[in-house]
This record gives sequence, C-alpha cells and structure tokens, in this order.
Amino acid sequence: MARSSPQTAPGFTGTPVIVGVINVSPESPNRSSVATTPAAAVRLARRHVRDGATLIDVGGRSSSHDSPVVSDDEEQRRILPVIRALKDDGINVSIDTWSSVTALEAIECGVDFVNFTGEEPSEPLCKATAAANITLSLSYMPYGDPYGMRTAPPKLASMDEIVAYFETRIAGPAGTAGAKLVIDPNIGMLHGSIRSNRPLAIAWRASIISRIQQLFPLGAPVMLALPRRDGQGATTIWAVSILMSGATYIRTHHPTVIVRTAEVLRCLP
Repeated sequence: MARSSPQTAPGFTGTPVIVGVINVSPESPNRSSVATTPAAAVRLARRHVRDGATLIDVGGRSSSHDSPVVSDDEEQRRILPVIRALKDDGINVSIDTWSSVTALEAIECGVDFVNFTGEEPSEPLCKATAAANITLSLSYMPYGDPYGMRTAPPKLASMDEIVAYFETRIAGPAGTAGAKLVIDPNIGMLHGSIRSNRPLAIAWRASIISRIQQLFPLGAPVMLALPRRDGQGATTIWAVSILMSGATYIRTHHPTVIVRTAEVLRCLP
C-alpha cells in the first residue's frame, strides 16, 4: 500500500481536509446539499470552497433506506456531467459511489479522489487509482452496499471488527495495487433500524470516534463524516469530537461548522 501521509495523532492540531458534499440525486433527503444540474452543482461547490472545503464529494444516488433504487447507468448519467463541470471550474472533485464501474468512468472524467462506499472495490479500479495517482477511500460496509443494507439484519461493529475489516482490504487488491488509501469507519451510514434508535446510534458513533486511534497503525489516513441529524447543538459536539480525534479528512454537508469549531478550539488553552 502506498501511504498518503502520516496519520495525525489524537488531539486538535489544526483543521483537517474538509470534504464538502454535493448530492446530484433528486431523491436525497439532505435538501441543502442537492444540486441536480451541472450549473447548480458548480454554484454549490463554489460555496463549499468559500466555506472551507478543499475537496468536493459528489454522489449520484441516495443511501437512505426509503429512497428509490437507482441503477449504475442512471448514476453515471447524473454524475459524470457534474464532475466535468466541476473540473472545468478548477475544483478538486471526489466521487461517492459503491459502483466500481461508475468510479472508473469518473476517473476518465478527471476526479481527484474516489470515495468508495461499497464493500470491495474491483481490482481494475484499484489499479486505475494507483496508475492515475488518485486517492482511494475505503469505507466500512459490512452489508455489501447501502441497497443490500436494506434487507440485511442490523449490525453494530466493534472497533476491533472494523480494524480487521480494513486489514483484510489493505492486504487485498486495494493495498497490493499501490493505491494511495484512506479508510473511513463510515459512522454516517447506519442500518435503518439502528438509525431510528437515536440513543443507540449516538452511543455507537461516540464510541468509534473515541477509538479511531486504533486505525492509525494501519498506515492510512482516516476520514470521518460529521453526523447531521442529531440537532444543532449535537452537531457542534460531534465537530469537536471529530476535530480532536486526529482524523485527516472530515466529510460534511456544512463546512462552516467545522471551520468555526476549529477556530474556537484554537482559542482554548
């Protein structure tokens, strides 16, 4: 495995790389991040960049348990023109997909980062990211993909299980191809029955964030998503926890929350 950069130690040492989210899926429930045309996506991406994002993560289908199923072909029809428009505007672009085929098409369009949210990227995708010197983010996804999660029994993983999951993937094509890897314990994506139990979901997320240093010996930078459905005050608390965790990347629909929280942390003794 080619290492991207040394992993930050726990404790706030400065603002990590902020990854701003854009959804080009009209069915997405996160309305503030929806942009269904290339022009709208460029406008939203520019705002994210002004607010502190340095990478824009574009997703073409919703992972919500009650959203309609969208094919790979439809995902590509939605997402590829947006990627081209963002690249033409000089923006650093990530693709959020669990389809290796879609990710390969996005690489042809010039993406800078592949946020792979399925269980296992294909060997051709791993080789393509390495050849193009593109970072490949691997997500903890025990259900295969978000659509498979809908019918699978719920699962709350321990950090030991998450570490073992990434050890296996780093030993596989993703690692042996020489790709620059990032790993994401995927705290933002929960089984619907767990998400609906808010105290349980909060407790699990807090536990994983508090223990992400167990991922550091794997040698890949860590990405964490900022939870957004627990209320404004909770979002700030999540931002503090994630900024203090040592994560290298923070994926968020609202970059200003991370930037403002980091400014406060800098003022603390």
